[in-house]
Amino acid sequence: MKPKTGALPPMTVSAEVHQVLRLVPDLVNRMNRWQQREAARAVGQAIREVGGDVERVAQRLERRYVLERDEIRDPYAWLAAPGRNRGLVRRGCHLPTCESGTDVELGGECQTCAYHVEGAQHRHAKRRQAARDQVLAEARTTSALAPADTPDHADQAEEQHPAYCDRHLRTVLPCGLCAPLMDQPVLPEVPRAIDGAELPPVTVPAWMTEDNSEGIAFREQLAARRRERELVGSR
Repeated sequence: MKPKTGALPPMTVSAEVHQVLRLVPDLVNRMNRWQQREAARAVGQAIREVGGDVERVAQRLERRYVLERDEIRDPYAWLAAPGRNRGLVRRGCHLPTCESGTDVELGGECQTCAYHVEGAQHRHAKRRQAARDQVLAEARTTSALAPADTPDHADQAEEQHPAYCDRHLRTVLPCGLCAPLMDQPVLPEVPRAIDGAELPPVTVPAWMTEDNSEGIAFREQLAARRRERELVGSR
């Protein structure tokens, strides 16, 4: 529970804490007395964690303040709230000399952080390569399953789209209704005459002769098929 502002004693800080907090006066002014005291304690804790290196903590705070000053909505949380104090928390690997990937003692890149970064990049590259290999394998599988454009395939395509009779609608070739007509023998010549005038001889199927027994059977066959189609269509 936060104590009341009036009950707090006058605030005093050490020279080391003041050296750090003087870099962010606008943040200090936006906090109440209790928040200012907590921020001072957080600064002192950060200094102790680096072995009393005040300049290191000051540079850390100043660098992050320059980068994030426009995004700071809660100065107390940014400086001192546990788990939210982005301004003072040390970033880097487990080595105490590492400061955001830089070795403060050697003055160069932290080798441990570089090793971790290289390992992460290698794992990311392997994941991307595995994803590409999977896409290529799926493409090869799809190509292998697709039918080849060969004459046999063309014949299969034609079988899938059957041809229909020109004389009988929705009748697939070979047409069963036209077949009896084609099978009938042909009379070479049948003279015809109209009103005594003789016409040129024509060639006609034998079933067209008068009262032919084959013609009667054919007509009965057509009638039976017609009745069968009517029954099927009425269902």
